[in-house]
Amino acid sequence: MSGDVGHGQTWPLWDTDPSVQRGLVSFAEYLTKLGRCGWTTRCYVEHVARGWRDPVAYLERQRSNVEARRAKMALIHYCRHRGMLGAVQVFQAVPLPLRGPRRPVHVPDLELWRELGPRMLRAHPGPVGHTLWVLCYSGLRVGDLLSLRRGEAESAASGSETVIRQKGYGRRRQRIWRPVSQIRPALRRMVADPGWSTLHELICPDARKDPIRRASAALRKCIPPPTRPHDFRRAFATYHYAITPDLVLIAQMGGWDSAASVERYIVHIPRERLEYFRRRFERLLFPQGRTPYDTQT
Repeated sequence: MSGDVGHGQTWPLWDTDPSVQRGLVSFAEYLTKLGRCGWTTRCYVEHVARGWRDPVAYLERQRSNVEARRAKMALIHYCRHRGMLGAVQVFQAVPLPLRGPRRPVHVPDLELWRELGPRMLRAHPGPVGHTLWVLCYSGLRVGDLLSLRRGEAESAASGSETVIRQKGYGRRRQRIWRPVSQIRPALRRMVADPGWSTLHELICPDARKDPIRRASAALRKCIPPPTRPHDFRRAFATYHYAITPDLVLIAQMGGWDSAASVERYIVHIPRERLEYFRRRFERLLFPQGRTPYDTQT
């Protein structure tokens, strides 16, 4: 069984429901009018036919990020064809399969991550505890945090965008850092301490050789195992991705180079995020029990 997609092209009908077939034919005609080639039309029609029942699960099953992006674009075009602009906006925010870290890593679960900051602050009151709090919830590398100058810390404590220096490619790079509100009280307490110009001087004021490395080692001893400082950076990316789909914004909040860099730090897509989109699609795509392939009436 096959259907006409225009210009003599045909494709197998992956769903035998007559209303689904009518929807596929109408969608194929829409793509043809847009000037899509036969291969693109066939590909988009197949993605819609296979993915309209559960779009979130269908995107998860894609074997590559390229194929997932193509499936997502096909579903967005179908919603535009049907005039469901609300569904288009939801589809644009649906997370795609991520590459994730290159090796197995340890990331504390959400509840443990929330509790680690207060626990370390209670165990190490003073500058060390406040520095650990900022390290836990800022998303910064431990070396970049310890390299903060007083002026940069004051700007971050006030909630302003801050230009910070980061190591990379053998030289210092500058990044725009948008600190989250949870760390501003700790930064204000650290700025109130006199006698330091760079943050590592609060941890190891007498270090003369490799001060950042020594301060970093002192902080690592205060973090309960098996968590490591870089796990906080991965947790920051993972759990903020559950809140916002804007990878560029997460990159600025955590001091990453780009959105592609953030993707490598997201360990998993939280189930709460996927369930949220699944509930949204049930209301948008199937109002009053109708399928998106019902007649145009």
